[in-house]
Amino acid sequence: MCWPRPLYRGRVTSLQFQARQFHRPLFCQGHKGSPSLIEVPREPDFSKLKCSIDGCDREAARYQKFCWKHDYLVRYWTNPVYREKRKATKRAYGRKRLQVKRDVIADALGGWRCVVCGNSDCDVLTFDHKDGFGEAERNQMGGQFPTINYYFMNLNEAKRKLQVLCANCNWRKNFDGAGITGLESISNTKLLRSRLIELLGGPTCADCGEEDERILTIDHVAGGGTADRRLRGGYPQMLRYYLRHPQEAKKTLGIRCRNCNWKKHRTRAGVRYLG
Repeated sequence: MCWPRPLYRGRVTSLQFQARQFHRPLFCQGHKGSPSLIEVPREPDFSKLKCSIDGCDREAARYQKFCWKHDYLVRYWTNPVYREKRKATKRAYGRKRLQVKRDVIADALGGWRCVVCGNSDCDVLTFDHKDGFGEAERNQMGGQFPTINYYFMNLNEAKRKLQVLCANCNWRKNFDGAGITGLESISNTKLLRSRLIELLGGPTCADCGEEDERILTIDHVAGGGTADRRLRGGYPQMLRYYLRHPQEAKKTLGIRCRNCNWKKHRTRAGVRYLG
């Protein structure tokens, strides 16, 4: 005896076969090709299924157990590949939005051009607080992004407080106004830095030939400077390590001015004017 073979259209999932309460007539191919009418499991109405998460009244997505929100959360926290992909997408989107807001602020300040030297390379330009205290303001507002958002909404205040400077001019201003900031204000650290610069060939930028020691920085040629400082336990400890290992220092480190260092980093990262 030849049993009739159903003519299913599309893919039939196990979830459809489990919904026995739904039935619909369907023509099937019977013996010797003659059509016969039988009842087969009908596809359930997925639009009426609810999310499996307790307390959620949203409708479940088609062929899914969860609503769109909980489906995203489950995939985000259980799939590391998907999680990293989403993080990268969010970073790129946030960076793009931030660049648009910086462009608006820069246009209000007269365009992307250093007010001291006239440099118009966006990779080395940054917003500077005329009266200083930029770091204190960022800490008070909660970081760099909230600070940019605040001045984006208050352009008149941005015109009074901010100006556009390149990295070299910004560092010269900080150096002349309040001395070297941060760890380099310690005399011992400053001495270690000068000794390492001499070990690496003297105070000359490897790219542009700038010789002003105030704006020179010790750069990791292959990147990874932040991770290296954390590994050594801080900036002074890193300087001492490379002074004890001169051969490794010559292979790993180089001398660059602030502008060239920023341009190298941002060109490699594909990011515009992060400062």
